[in-house]
Amino acid sequence: MISVIIPAYNAGKYIGDALSSLQQQTFTNFETIIIDDGSIDNTRKVVENFPHILYHYQTHLGEANARNTGMSLAKGDLFAFLDADDWYEKEKLELQYTHLSKHPEMDIVYCDLKTLDDFTGKTSILHAEKFYAEPHDFLAVILFRQILPNIACTMFRRICFDSGCRFKSGLRHAPDYDFSIQLLNRFTIGYIPKALYGYRRHADNITNAHHLQRQSEIEIVRSLGVDRIVEIVHQTTFNRREKAILLTKIFLKIGSYAKCLRLMEQRLLPSKDPSLYLYAGNALLLQKKAEQSIPYFKMALKLKHPFPEALNNLGCALSALGNRQKALHLFKRAISIRPGYMDPKLNTTAPHASRITMFELRDQLTNYY
Repeated sequence: MISVIIPAYNAGKYIGDALSSLQQQTFTNFETIIIDDGSIDNTRKVVENFPHILYHYQTHLGEANARNTGMSLAKGDLFAFLDADDWYEKEKLELQYTHLSKHPEMDIVYCDLKTLDDFTGKTSILHAEKFYAEPHDFLAVILFRQILPNIACTMFRRICFDSGCRFKSGLRHAPDYDFSIQLLNRFTIGYIPKALYGYRRHADNITNAHHLQRQSEIEIVRSLGVDRIVEIVHQTTFNRREKAILLTKIFLKIGSYAKCLRLMEQRLLPSKDPSLYLYAGNALLLQKKAEQSIPYFKMALKLKHPFPEALNNLGCALSALGNRQKALHLFKRAISIRPGYMDPKLNTTAPHASRITMFELRDQLTNYY
């Protein structure tokens, strides 16, 4: 049996749609557990219209705590999450259950994500960036960037919970990211390249505090310690150069700029890879060495054109040196190449251009404010 856990807080507007999507599942051997995390709206009244649901009310303790409570109450052999404002495609449970049944060596399986923008009514598919079959590879890459579209895209075996994997209630931001690292540090993951989970983007869930989310992710990785990070990367199946590049990106992410530059100078530069020059420029710019960063951004642009990330960051360097007019020109060029690119848009309006793009842009951009 699958236990579907739904954390809910003032979710009356959407939770009916979430529960309706469960009623339409092609796989029926599941239980539904709703953890109402102190709602003061009509969440409970909406839930009462649906049969066979375990409803648990608690004082408001946060989503991480609600997820842990749901797992502690679950009776299933498999766990899945559904956020109260999202939905499942009708084959979500069946396909993930079948995948884990066919692959007993796997403990987790995830899928792609379908998004619905409540503002425009448009839908799109967020595909996983890349699947890494080797567990050490997946874990190492996720230290650099969260490549699971959403923790609710996963289904995992009870053993993950029984072994001690929990959401950290003290983490206000990025508890899902921390939980992902816990899972991947111990268990094997599989992938279904199909959008089976639906994510609704609306006014109440836009990540206005994106910088706080990002900072929390940095602290989570940093807390592992440099020795453990290096160990994880060295355990991968990547070649020597690939390992060095990945370590460079992780060091840059967690603010170990000197280590990042040292590693690049020792193993990676000179290179024909424009991204490496972007990283080197960033490591210098973030140490307030704007003048020294400029040749690296220019080399990145020489090797790759157009390269909007390098244009934006070169603009930041020039702005830091007082050349605002040329910086604005570069920001506008970056926007013309990637119209949805937020960093240069914000840099054109902010008095001090400080929105540095750390790494290459994803194929699909998300707007943050």
